[in-house]
Amino acid sequence: MFSAAQQLPVPGWWSGLSAADPVFSDPRWLELFARSRGETGTWWFSAGRSERAEIGLRGAVVGADTRKSMNPYRWLFERTGYHDREPFDAGGAPPRPAWFPALLCSYPGLDTYPVGAGEDAELVRLLMDGIARWAAGRGIATIAVGFVQPERRGFADGAAAAGYLPVPVATRANLPLDGRSADELFGAYSGRQRNDMQRLRRRLVSQGVRVAELPRPLASLEDLVQLRCAHGRQHGKEPSEAEERSWLGPLLTELTERVTVYGACAGDELRGFSLFVDDGRWWNAFVVARRDPVVDRDVYFELIYHAPIEHAAEKGITEISFGYGTEDTKRRRGCTLVRVPVWLRSFEPSVHRWLGEVAPPTRS
Repeated sequence: MFSAAQQLPVPGWWSGLSAADPVFSDPRWLELFARSRGETGTWWFSAGRSERAEIGLRGAVVGADTRKSMNPYRWLFERTGYHDREPFDAGGAPPRPAWFPALLCSYPGLDTYPVGAGEDAELVRLLMDGIARWAAGRGIATIAVGFVQPERRGFADGAAAAGYLPVPVATRANLPLDGRSADELFGAYSGRQRNDMQRLRRRLVSQGVRVAELPRPLASLEDLVQLRCAHGRQHGKEPSEAEERSWLGPLLTELTERVTVYGACAGDELRGFSLFVDDGRWWNAFVVARRDPVVDRDVYFELIYHAPIEHAAEKGITEISFGYGTEDTKRRRGCTLVRVPVWLRSFEPSVHRWLGEVAPPTRS
């Protein structure tokens, strides 16, 4: 059995299948963020050995000019914040229009997996075969499922059996804590890094800046919104306060048990913050922002690395995910780097040939 339905609300069967999965497939998360990144016309796909849905995936049909976080062509051929490597050479690849329209199956947060029996390779194959037939019948050129963490071997086996190919597009940086104390974690730094951290912390003390977990982050919502907007301007974007408020407020209200926020305070003024999300496997460093890149240059590393690492060690958290990009910085702080693919299938012959040339061999 395979089915596809287009609707904005999360279908009822999805919640039952996603109950044991990490936060990125949580219906609350999907409803918070899907609209904030401009998704419309969400499709929900399910499969099962009988009439009952046992596995599911969501997706949206996108065009060539869609935003970077939802554009598989840009993942492959443009510099992004997801990796530090050189992009693939677009000169030797089919032109952009050949890849679209594309069905993109990707959760807000970019970590994607089938809900339900996602490690059952045969059910994955049924689901991915069904999606391929559905897409081919609607003139969709390319299907992209990403990012899929490489630990999901059941998905890899089923997707490969359905004719999908994995193309590495990002490098994940995770810090395994393995029961180590903060002193042990920082002790693994080089002597120069430890000295730099100590100097940074002395400067923050001299500036009257204190970094600590915010006990009631929702009470600081407007400050967090302003910091997010300041962060956007530092990167050449024109931010929207309403858009930032539309996801930050509900996140702090509806997913309180999964969210930890650290603030850098100078007196009563919030100079920066970082937000970590517990996704059921590890802590995710989800956002970090500072008010001024020059005045608050020391705040960044304390907010995203030093203070959270100390607290995670105290809380017994086993692993922190620092996401994608800035690989050297994360490697120097003890992170393990892992290449993460997007799984692709194309019905356009030139794209299909190119994928076959660049995709590494899949496990037999």
